[in-house]
Amino acid sequence: MCDTAVRERVMPAWVWATACVLVVSLLSGCAMTQQEKNDTAIGAGTGAVATEGLGAGLGAAISSGSAIAIGAGVVGGAVVGPLVGGIIGYLVAVNTEIKIDRATDRAEIAAIKAETSAARAEQSAREAAAAASRAQAAALGAQDAVRRANDAVSRLEAAFTASVEK
Repeated sequence: MCDTAVRERVMPAWVWATACVLVVSLLSGCAMTQQEKNDTAIGAGTGAVATEGLGAGLGAAISSGSAIAIGAGVVGGAVVGPLVGGIIGYLVAVNTEIKIDRATDRAEIAAIKAETSAARAEQSAREAAAAASRAQAAALGAQDAVRRANDAVSRLEAAFTASVEK
């Protein structure tokens, strides 16, 4: 067992904290999509540049232009800026991906509706074709009935003519 005093002599607490932050950052970065990585890097870079200038300005304003205060402001901005900018960049990427996912979902729903409409149209076309086939069969049946009726009339006329001639 290592006691706290020995551990502090070997590695100070801030080194342990930094190591933990780096490990967590590495693991979370591995789980990011490429878009999240890109937007986080852009946000971190933008945040670093913006807050370094802001830190230098604040340091100069607070200490009336002291070089040490300006340097501390720049360092403070260089530490805080990338963290805040990276978080903002990540949140922008996640929000963008959510919007893309929603748009994709809407497009998939529209495609499903279109497929359903197409299937209904095909079914209606099949039903119309079947109805047309039945109508054609009925028309042929009616023509056949008319032909038989005409044949029956002709036979009756022939029988009537034969009976009158006798």
